[in-house]
Amino acid sequence: MSPPQWNSVFKTFSLVRQPRFQHFTHPKRLRNAIDLYGSSLPMNEKTPGPSPSRRTLLVSRHWVQAAILIFLFGFFVLGFLAYRTYTSQAPIPGKTVNAQGAVIFTRADVIGGQAVFLRNGLMEYGSFFGHGAYLGPDYTADCLRRWALAVLESHGGPGSDKARADTLREFKANRYDPASDTLTFSPNQGNAFNGLQTYYGQFFGEPTS
Repeated sequence: MSPPQWNSVFKTFSLVRQPRFQHFTHPKRLRNAIDLYGSSLPMNEKTPGPSPSRRTLLVSRHWVQAAILIFLFGFFVLGFLAYRTYTSQAPIPGKTVNAQGAVIFTRADVIGGQAVFLRNGLMEYGSFFGHGAYLGPDYTADCLRRWALAVLESHGGPGSDKARADTLREFKANRYDPASDTLTFSPNQGNAFNGLQTYYGQFFGEPTS
């Protein structure tokens, strides 16, 4: 079919939209016209087709929603643990005294020690309260063990059941006074703590290979 003939066909289809040609819009007549001329369309002509549909997701929408919920829940748990870390941290009394009332150390001393620990990167050599590198000792556990053994020796040594019971009772007793923000060591705890200061002073002060 030549181009002028195609123009005539398209003009005819455009005329059916006029009110006086409404009888040409009958579905059967339109189908006959399409069957008659549709197979004669040139290969290089592009016929109007349906608009391209939106690209579908490779995964289900439910999987995307589940991933978002898991992401939000994970950050909620991390935020909650960070909040609990700061609200449930180990208490630091304003001052710690021995049985005679002499000040052993204060809160400022503890905070200063924490600053030294962080400034020198000592978390690479051990841990406190389980925080730090596992290549070195847990200094919290090491200190408590040495402290308890020293108090145990003052009560009679590890061979005595009474000495073990007295040592446990002495460490479990709460001697913190909230009114004065003061922690009081027992006589045995105070003497053992002095020995720990000497030990750790040599341990961290002497250069090693």
